Amino acid sequence: LPTGKSVKKYVMIVLCAREKGLITSLTRLVCFGRLPKTLHGKHNAVAEVDATFISESKPGARFGDIFKKAAATYKKRRFPGEWKNHHQGGPTGYQCRDFKASPGEKRIILPHQAIAWNPSIRGTKSEDTIIAHPQLTEIITASKTWPKIKVEYKNKIWERPVILRIG
Repeated sequence: LPTGKSVKKYVMIVLCAREKGLITSLTRLVCFGRLPKTLHGKHNAVAEVDATFISESKPGARFGDIFKKAAATYKKRRFPGEWKNHHQGGPTGYQCRDFKASPGEKRIILPHQAIAWNPSIRGTKSEDTIIAHPQLTEIITASKTWPKIKVEYKNKIWERPVILRIG
């Protein structure tokens, strides 16, 4: 959340913007100087959780089932229960989230539905807005110039933003 503190070493930038009614969300992180090793590891783990969310977001899939798969990735990466510390996102449209997804959510993803997942591990987060098309999942807030990490999930490579180092 915004505070009165000055940026010294590390900043998380969260942006929600509206274009023709659709609200899109994204998060980017910047570190001034050397990136702490623990933060690097956490960010790689959260990028893998995000790739799980994105990859599983297909029309007809239940939000709760996707959520459970992402929770399993948190556990696999040795951050079990971390998902309980911050909402993980959900479908977006004319509000930042139409509802926040949860493990028991029975609603399904509709064709061409916009979704903004935002998994987090204390100190880091990965977030972009996607469109779940019938044949592919499109990341609509991806930047061509922001540095990325390649994350493999179910034999597909997803590019997720890294923490940008300056200096």
